[in-house]
Amino acid sequence: MAFKEGLLRLNVHLHPSYIGNIKAGVEEQLNQMLLKYTEEMDGVLLSYWDLKYRNRHARIINETPYLHFHIQTQVLTFAPTPGLRLVGTINKAGSHHLGLLVYKVFNASIDAEHIKSDFKFDETTDSWRNKKTGETLKLGQEVRFEVTKVHRSEGLLSISGSLMSKDAGPVSAGGQHTSEIAAPDSVTKKRKRSIDISQNTIPIDTPAKKTKKHKKEEEEAEEEAVPIDIEDTTSAKKKHKKSKKSSGK
Repeated sequence: MAFKEGLLRLNVHLHPSYIGNIKAGVEEQLNQMLLKYTEEMDGVLLSYWDLKYRNRHARIINETPYLHFHIQTQVLTFAPTPGLRLVGTINKAGSHHLGLLVYKVFNASIDAEHIKSDFKFDETTDSWRNKKTGETLKLGQEVRFEVTKVHRSEGLLSISGSLMSKDAGPVSAGGQHTSEIAAPDSVTKKRKRSIDISQNTIPIDTPAKKTKKHKKEEEEAEEEAVPIDIEDTTSAKKKHKKSKKSSGK
């Protein structure tokens, strides 16, 4: 499957301007990661949901004013692997390669050496044509191809592909995509749930068992750290209003 769901754990370094609204700051950082390659998940982040704090306190380390704490969230990523079949739309046709867009977002490229020998490039129409079958590879044409390599660089992901396999080639009108290409129903439902992050509070998760590496990192960070309570503005305001009412009585 090109789509994967998983648990993303992050160490957040939050600007002090968000001290009155921690949730907004966390969401802004996560939103900046959307549609970018995330090394932790080895894929492009598409959506997130079920956001939780993994600490009850944030910390200030040494002289820096930033708030440091851990979060976790369920995520949906686009993570193609070699051997996977995908469908892309041709957006560039040249004598040396084909350029495609997968899901109208992700770039893919197929070199001429990975196009079946039956196809020949026609300079008059800027397309590849199979004289035996009459099939063409032209701008706007959907093509089923095999992923041969995935390139990752500076938050971007691109795909190299091949049309040499038997099931590769132009997709006929009304052709059905296989389960490897279409997102499953469970993914669609989870992506709708990702909107629910706009709730007033983020729950605190019970920390999972820590590895030796994580323990060492946290111990080093805590040597000169000052704890600060993580509390959303909404709950803080409610408490403030209640205290005012009680004092007025």
